[in-house]
Amino acid sequence: MVQCKIFSGFSMSKLDLASLFPTISKDDWAKQVETTLNKGKATSYGIERLISKTLDGIDIEPIYATPSKPISRPSAPVKTSRANWGVIQRVDIPEVTKANEQMLLDLLKGATGVSLVLSGSISAGHYGLPSFDVNSIKRLSQGVELDLISVRLDAGANWHDASQNLLQVYQDRNLNLSRCTLSFCIDPVSAFALTGQSGSNSSVGKNMAATLDAATKAGHEGVVFSADGRVYHDAGASEAQELGFAIASCIEHLRLLEQSGTDISTIWPRLGMVLSADSEQFTTIAKFRAAHLLWRQVQIAMKVEPCALQLDVETSGRMMSVQDPYVNMLRTTSATFAAGIGGVSSLAVLPFSIAIGCPDDLARRMARNTQLVLQEESSIGLVSDAGAGSGYVENFSNELAKHAWEIMQEIEANGGMMASLIDGKVQGLISQVCTTRNADIAKRKKGIIGVSEFANLDEAPVKVLDVKIVEPQSIADSAMVCDALKTHPISSGFEQLRGRAKQMQPAPTFNLVTLGKQDEFAPRATWATNLFAAGGIAPTDQPATIACICSTDGIYAEQASKTAKRLKENGCKYVFLAGRAGALENEYTQAGIDGFLYVGCNVLDVLQQTLALLEKANASPDTDQDTYQDTGQDIGQGENA
Repeated sequence: MVQCKIFSGFSMSKLDLASLFPTISKDDWAKQVETTLNKGKATSYGIERLISKTLDGIDIEPIYATPSKPISRPSAPVKTSRANWGVIQRVDIPEVTKANEQMLLDLLKGATGVSLVLSGSISAGHYGLPSFDVNSIKRLSQGVELDLISVRLDAGANWHDASQNLLQVYQDRNLNLSRCTLSFCIDPVSAFALTGQSGSNSSVGKNMAATLDAATKAGHEGVVFSADGRVYHDAGASEAQELGFAIASCIEHLRLLEQSGTDISTIWPRLGMVLSADSEQFTTIAKFRAAHLLWRQVQIAMKVEPCALQLDVETSGRMMSVQDPYVNMLRTTSATFAAGIGGVSSLAVLPFSIAIGCPDDLARRMARNTQLVLQEESSIGLVSDAGAGSGYVENFSNELAKHAWEIMQEIEANGGMMASLIDGKVQGLISQVCTTRNADIAKRKKGIIGVSEFANLDEAPVKVLDVKIVEPQSIADSAMVCDALKTHPISSGFEQLRGRAKQMQPAPTFNLVTLGKQDEFAPRATWATNLFAAGGIAPTDQPATIACICSTDGIYAEQASKTAKRLKENGCKYVFLAGRAGALENEYTQAGIDGFLYVGCNVLDVLQQTLALLEKANASPDTDQDTYQDTGQDIGQGENA
């Protein structure tokens, strides 16, 4: 047998690949980028042209220098297996017997823990467990080995009674609570933000202290209070705002407990945080790394013994769409990957059909398996803080942490989270971000796959469970009130149009008028079809009220005007042209072209007004042409288009 001795005596530890390559600085890369930008162009462009900004005003640069030493290494949860986060399945079916059956199945099929979602809590929607007395919890947990799984409570405003009852069930089973993974995740601040009602600070503080005392006496050593950022996220907050409000809520917890006589110097192991994981992958990674940084910074400021953050996460509710819900699986997969890289303790993935109704077994299985595949097959989680060392991730994490810290300080200067909710400061800050985000979505600067981009008008209906909608319990004590935060799905504007289109009879259609060869009209024809589909308007070969001309600018100059005239002569009431009018706008307008569609126009406004035209045409088929022109004269035009 011939033995290969090529690598005989070779030591991998002595191999220095870096020395084989020339040293390239960030300035060298910048010069190369600028050379590429300006190649063949008379105008001189600088690299700053490629810098974009987040909703928090953070610059996203095209090039980052890799730090010689990682700037930040967030504390990571203790690794107990191949994966370093718990796979959590939601328990939210309103019927206790069905909820118990589903929970047993989820745990049998790979979930390592459950989130008990009560009606009226932040992520319950119109469902959730309607009652949570001791007997109901015992029925719910029948056959479940509570000491072998992790349990987290999502109680919302009913946290006091719910936590006491859950604790009682553990005690009745004679379980050693010091060995049980039970997180109560209580946050009176987020409950106030969600419902708009709360007891007085003194009564809330006393209930918090009493709950902590009862849990401690029972032997419980886990998290009792968790600053919950999901309510702000779902209301539209930016990443820095979600973090800033969560840290400010944690400080509010400490203040309320201290006022009730609790020694807060050793309380940090009983505190945690709950955040949302969005499909914006690197943003979510940076947000979770920033959460660890902020947690550490608060402890340094308070001069207490450092304690690692228990970061419990749920995928974003506001990113879930009703239309084309299967795309939600792609969104939750990106969010799950980001959560695993960002360093979370546990993760609950929202089922893909949750925006439609109470999810069935298929949707729950897909949510669970999204985590299991990434853990077991992709090994996400094997590396602690995998983003460390990336110039982009390091910089983004630190910038998010700085902005969040400033927001927290602003809230504290205003009297804390409770006071800032009462006077509307929190709501006002979120509203400012929502205005910018909504404008980006309306113009498709921020596209939503399956909704504003590549809408599927022939999608098959999705099955959900046939269960009754649950009305949350009213708040008995309302000594303090504020404007309650509402969940604002980012796709709601376009989805309202789709719902409106589905109600129309006949179904809304338009004529796609193509000029020239296929390779000339295809790009704009595809783009225009995609645009109208976002409003539920499909192309048709039959005569329609609306038409859209598609081709190149050169062909437009020769044929667009006479094409528009013929369309109007044949009964078309409104004619679009896919592209900017440029110097020929007056000619096109006089020829009968009513609106221009182009990248950057306000698509939401275009579709709203187009549907209004079609509705009016259906109601009054004999309405003259001038009426339609007056109704829709601003479609695709104007400063906001």
